[in-house]
Amino acid sequence: MAPLSDSSEAVNEHVNAEIDQVLRRVNVRPDCPCTTARQAIQRHLHYPFISQVELWIVNTPGVSRFPRTSAEEKTFRQTYLYRGRSPFDPVRWMPASPTIEIGGIRLGADKLGHFFSVGGWIEGPYRRAIEKGASPDDAVEQAIVAGLRAERTILGGGASGVVSPADLEANYQGLLFYRSLCDGPEPALVHDSDGWRLAKRFDLREYVTPEWDESWQPNIYAKSRWAKIKPTMEAYCGELDDPRVQAQRSAYAKRDAKTPTETLIERMVASGKLEDPRRFSIDAVCAGRRGGSSGPKGSLAQVD
Repeated sequence: MAPLSDSSEAVNEHVNAEIDQVLRRVNVRPDCPCTTARQAIQRHLHYPFISQVELWIVNTPGVSRFPRTSAEEKTFRQTYLYRGRSPFDPVRWMPASPTIEIGGIRLGADKLGHFFSVGGWIEGPYRRAIEKGASPDDAVEQAIVAGLRAERTILGGGASGVVSPADLEANYQGLLFYRSLCDGPEPALVHDSDGWRLAKRFDLREYVTPEWDESWQPNIYAKSRWAKIKPTMEAYCGELDDPRVQAQRSAYAKRDAKTPTETLIERMVASGKLEDPRRFSIDAVCAGRRGGSSGPKGSLAQVD
């Protein structure tokens, strides 16, 4: 378990500076509605592949991350789950995302791309559902389903054989962020004599949950991908006895709560439309190799 410092302050400062930059441009136009300001923020933070925020994380000295140095990068590529890929493996076409820590939660920096980019994209299905008379809860589910459809095709399963519920959780939390800008009794964007501004500074810690950590919220793997992933994961079973890992997972368990994303996944698993992600968890893989562990809520005791 590589030591990491919490990078919340650095990331928050950067994102708030980016939002301020957008609002300065928006405020040149007099009397534009809140939706215009929100859409401008979405467009600025959206990137089709690697998000602007993720690129900044990789290139700034102010964020603690692993891997960071060229030596760490070499070690990482020899030990991480997707090692041993062929040149034709789609996973190899994208750079490995470094791990950072936000508010005590470890996550891949790519989750910020899902938060800002996909979270903004699924707001479209959410708004359209609301316009057609759906309740907010139903509209949220339709937005999550849209994200899942992309995750099972171009963003995950269809391209790499990996479907990430953690990505879906980051998508959902991004949707909540964009909704908060103009919706509700106390929207985050307020208008005064100088134009639009944030009533409260953006804080990523309000959105990050243990479900963003793929070691806690496991991926769903295609059969061919799992055949390569499982042996690598088995090599990490001993890590579950590390006091630092146990402390982290205990802290996760205390913060874990059922989310709309998890509710949808459970329903799809029950109906046979989706593999159960719990069978791919490190707890399930290591259950027969050690005396048990404190795993995520509802984690399997054994591999079926």
